Amino acid sequence: MTKLRHKLKGQLLALRMTKVDTIIFVEGTENDPIFYEVIAQRYSAETGRAVQVRLADELPNALPQRKRGGSGGKRTLVRAALFLEKWRGTGAARLLQGKEIAFCADKDVDDLLGKLDNCPAVVYTPMHSAENHIVVDSNLHQAICCAISTTAHSLNNEITDCNRLRFLSHHWKEWVVFCLVSLKLGLTKSGNYGQESLFNNPAHAPADLTAAKLKFDEVKKTSGIPSVQFDAEVQAVTSLIDNLIANDRFDEVFKGKWYISVFYSLLDASVTLGPRCRACGKNGLWIGIRSAFAPEERLYRHYANAFAGLR
Repeated sequence: MTKLRHKLKGQLLALRMTKVDTIIFVEGTENDPIFYEVIAQRYSAETGRAVQVRLADELPNALPQRKRGGSGGKRTLVRAALFLEKWRGTGAARLLQGKEIAFCADKDVDDLLGKLDNCPAVVYTPMHSAENHIVVDSNLHQAICCAISTTAHSLNNEITDCNRLRFLSHHWKEWVVFCLVSLKLGLTKSGNYGQESLFNNPAHAPADLTAAKLKFDEVKKTSGIPSVQFDAEVQAVTSLIDNLIANDRFDEVFKGKWYISVFYSLLDASVTLGPRCRACGKNGLWIGIRSAFAPEERLYRHYANAFAGLR
């Protein structure tokens, strides 16, 4: 642990030497850097500060954290943020005064699991993840036309409203409930956010409620948890999800990366657009959607205010 602290201290001390005013460490290597670059460019233009986005991989101990499961980026970021918060008031760290050093992470469902850290330097996404914001704040019609190389007329003939994508995500309600219940009860081997829905086939179709019930019953029997407790948790989570959907907040619990599976499935089902969609692939869809990302004012202010509070 001492060696790790020294590595972190050395990494953060080196930031005194840079002329960059605002440094944003982010998790992920695909969508997250682009998401935060867009935020950073506007923040730099608005404040006149030099802003730089860096990956969590640059921080010490990032690789061991990844080996513990998932990307490991969030664990690395939170650990570094907590160290900086304790160390920043010391003599050596005073030279960092005036610099904004933020550690930006996906909220995921950590708020519902009581896992959010209250360190000011840790800035969470308001929605589930960066991908949710990219989809919500993108011109999907323009993005898909670009990604699959089709015309607006052709796309309109097949899909009347690209924003239907958010409505289609509601079909995954049962799967989100299943994942949340599994997480809260420690049954992640049965279902978790790393998987795509076992209840929606194809992905853009309504859930197979019979299959969902069989899976819930199966897990209840094998979990070792009293039936009453299991049923009560399912009911509580279902009520929560219903409320979020009713208030247009489903993106707080729906994983953003799942959007591409839903939309890919929708396009793939089209006779004329299916071949173009398959040629483009899921990565191509993400590229198109990222290119059309323009954060709404409230999202931008969420980050701008958080960064300004770290000087």
